[in-house]
Amino acid sequence: MFLPKFTKQFAQKFSIKPRSGVNMHRKLGGNIDLKKILCIKEKRVISKNLMLQYQNTIFQIKTKRSAYTLRKTVVTVRERHDGSITLWDSKDQALEYTMIKKLPDTRETSSKQLNQLVDAILIKQKRNPWESSAEELEEISCFYKPMGAV
Repeated sequence: MFLPKFTKQFAQKFSIKPRSGVNMHRKLGGNIDLKKILCIKEKRVISKNLMLQYQNTIFQIKTKRSAYTLRKTVVTVRERHDGSITLWDSKDQALEYTMIKKLPDTRETSSKQLNQLVDAILIKQKRNPWESSAEELEEISCFYKPMGAV
């Protein structure tokens, strides 16, 4: 296997022996919550109907207080490494929510790719007026022909 051999060589090359054998790491304080620190944090603004969107999913906030108090509030979305998502208000209080809808994934595309796709569809449907005869265009009826025109 490559990895065990590599780590052994890497340790031999770059490791330095400590001056002292005493463990200098400090203990973690009781007031520090690693679940709040070791996560991806993003800000979102709650809409008028208490909804927000994160990663193609719509979340609706559940609350017992008046909806007016949470409108336009900035919320922190925290996503942990296991995929769990929590919502926190500005006072660092967890908010209850329900997932309303998972939106379909969308891909970004350039205008060049989009034009190529549209051209392929038009050519397939024979809607290109420069490559079609007049009879084909009348059959497709993709052009407006005013009444009384010859």
